[in-house]
Amino acid sequence: MSPDKQLSIRGIFGSEVLTPSGEAVGEIEDVVIDTDSSRILVALLSVYGAEERLFVLPWSLFSYRGEGRLAVDASRETIVAGPFVTRSEYLSSEKRDWVNQVHSYYVRSPYREEIRTARAPDGRGYKRSRMGAGWVFALVALLIIGGLIAYLVTFGDWSSPGSSLQQAAVKVRESSDNASTTARVKAAFALSKRISALDINVDTDGGIVTLTGRVPSQELKDLAELISEETSGVTEVRNRLIVDEQGSSSRMEVTQ
Repeated sequence: MSPDKQLSIRGIFGSEVLTPSGEAVGEIEDVVIDTDSSRILVALLSVYGAEERLFVLPWSLFSYRGEGRLAVDASRETIVAGPFVTRSEYLSSEKRDWVNQVHSYYVRSPYREEIRTARAPDGRGYKRSRMGAGWVFALVALLIIGGLIAYLVTFGDWSSPGSSLQQAAVKVRESSDNASTTARVKAAFALSKRISALDINVDTDGGIVTLTGRVPSQELKDLAELISEETSGVTEVRNRLIVDEQGSSSRMEVTQ
């Protein structure tokens, strides 16, 4: 590997971080390394204007820009609405259980590559996989297959099997895409620390997300819309949330 493709850990600390729009959002304060693979899991970012918190982001979101700068594939709004720890919490080792939750919020795998090739002691190559959310996708695949079979049995026109199969595949795919988008939005709410996913109903139809339910303030209503817009797979958000300062049980910001 050439020297210009190498970066020391010391060089990461204090590096300024730029968003996709070119905004300088903050600086790297620390990183967490997986001792099993010797790879960086997450970075702790001190955001300008919110230095009392350390925002936790997957290392797979970052890329090196040179001259002591890193680029992050997330907007400032997404970062400040995401997982964070206070400085005192970070120093406590029992508070490190947030590492896996961070990757769910950003819908990212721990590393840039899912599978890497290593070398066994006897010289033969083997592959080592990171499971991550693999079980979720396996479950979705089983549901798709089951739904396809059920549709064909119930509504199939067996006189033209090719046409029936194609139509069924389209319907199942659309249903699966909608369910996946809804799950990602709810996961983002659950990890936002300010919004209760239990108080907001999320419906998805072809990438259009409709939010219904009650929230205690206009600020949280706007934040729910912003988080939804930033979620992968969402093309439009219809915010039909009702502001109810007295009746809503939405949870406010929670400290770990």
